Amino acid sequence: MSEETKRTLQISIRCKVGGVLEPGFSGIGFGKYFLSPLPSENRDGFNTEFLLNFMDEWKEGQIGSNPEKEGEIILSWLSLVLRQKIKSVSSRLNNVQIPNRNKELIIFESPIKFPEEIISLYPRFRSLSLDKLLERYLRACECYQESLLISTTNPTISFFLLVVCIECLSSKDQDFYQYLMSEMASKDSISKEELNKINRKFTEEYGLKKNFIKFIFENYDLWKSTFSEEEFKKLLSSIYDIRSSFTHKGENLEKYITLVDNTLKSKSVFTKINGKYIEFPGLNYLSNIVRTALINFLEKQTPSEQDNIPQLALNESLVNLKVEDSLSVNKGDPIFTSQFKHRK
Repeated sequence: MSEETKRTLQISIRCKVGGVLEPGFSGIGFGKYFLSPLPSENRDGFNTEFLLNFMDEWKEGQIGSNPEKEGEIILSWLSLVLRQKIKSVSSRLNNVQIPNRNKELIIFESPIKFPEEIISLYPRFRSLSLDKLLERYLRACECYQESLLISTTNPTISFFLLVVCIECLSSKDQDFYQYLMSEMASKDSISKEELNKINRKFTEEYGLKKNFIKFIFENYDLWKSTFSEEEFKKLLSSIYDIRSSFTHKGENLEKYITLVDNTLKSKSVFTKINGKYIEFPGLNYLSNIVRTALINFLEKQTPSEQDNIPQLALNESLVNLKVEDSLSVNKGDPIFTSQFKHRK
């Protein structure tokens, strides 16, 4: 590749940072990147603005690059290193503005319509068992709320949170040791092969993926117009595998989500991840599945006159703390923060 045809791209990414700069800071360079401060004002919890500049120089035989994403990777790393909120605002490529690609992936209806079911759902929500169900259902609602909030800016985490919504309610407190003891009730010892068989049986009956699929099947049936039962179970299995791929392998999901929701505008797409063919759902479709399943689950609960929400709200602020060993405290005695046992 000659100097005349050698491709060089100049990248500039403007970003917001939460903290305030030290006086006199004029910028810092590391590798091919240079971060310089910009005039800024406090807005939406961000106090500082930076400009990240670098050159994307293509090597001999190179056929492509993604410098905008490269810059976002550096900003994510800086967020960790600096322990700061960092948000990309806009980008320029060779002094040409790059259009904002943060399009909404989830379809939000407007104007807002309050469903008639809200009147019957509320008594069911407020009277959920305080010690067994209400807090878990609230966690599912909070995960769904946060998933929608970040769906445009971070669809990968949004996808993960939608799966967690179901896990909040589908996970069962089943102990493998107790299960093992019940299976061994008539035996003094077992072989390694038998132990592996019991473990596989336990996973099949109580595994996280199985519980995830079972919960949705019990509370969502709109799949029948599009899928066979086997096809929908495979889709749900794929969803959980995708969640695990992100959790355990750091797989990037955004490129798939954007393809389904922005380009194809479909329910899903078939692709291959880690050598396995799977069906990848869009964020919009997955959010509908999760929302419907959570609402249908609530509709099945028996309402009562009990309102457990105020007590849950109080419990959310209560923390059990230990006072210093030298203190003798009676119920009702005032306690000062300096008397809590803690490590400075």
